[in-house]
Amino acid sequence: AAPGTERDGTRPGLALGAPQTRGPREPRGVHISLTGKASEMHVQFITGEGGTPVVQFGRKSDLMTEDWNLLDTGMQDRAMTARRTSGLNAMAIVKGTTATYAASDMCQSPASDASDFGEPGHVHTVVLTGLDPGTDYAYRVGLGYGQGVRWEGRYRTFRSS
Repeated sequence: AAPGTERDGTRPGLALGAPQTRGPREPRGVHISLTGKASEMHVQFITGEGGTPVVQFGRKSDLMTEDWNLLDTGMQDRAMTARRTSGLNAMAIVKGTTATYAASDMCQSPASDASDFGEPGHVHTVVLTGLDPGTDYAYRVGLGYGQGVRWEGRYRTFRSS
């Protein structure tokens, strides 16, 4: 690994499971899975509050320019601004669904006892469609609140099947 990076290429403190102080709106537990269709990817994450789940994604190669590397964590917001103003923005934003459950949804005691029940948070699901086969994509998750979106702090990548 390069100096200042983990073995998987991420920077220290940005890897999944890294200890961080997170508020209830911060996305966590982000993971992807196949849907059964080669042109789709299923993205799931959780938060402590509800909202509109969104995923911003695009081809990894489209996120690189001569002057900017969007995947460089320190440059993400600056790079997005540069790409938008240059008309080269190839990112899509897809909305998803949210689910949660209460103690009353549990089968029986002690799981259904409200005094012992731990709030599970909100499970957010977004399906990315129209993926080209064998293509590297970058994505980040977020949660919409009224006029804005609370984005995860970094982009992640995957290769479509």
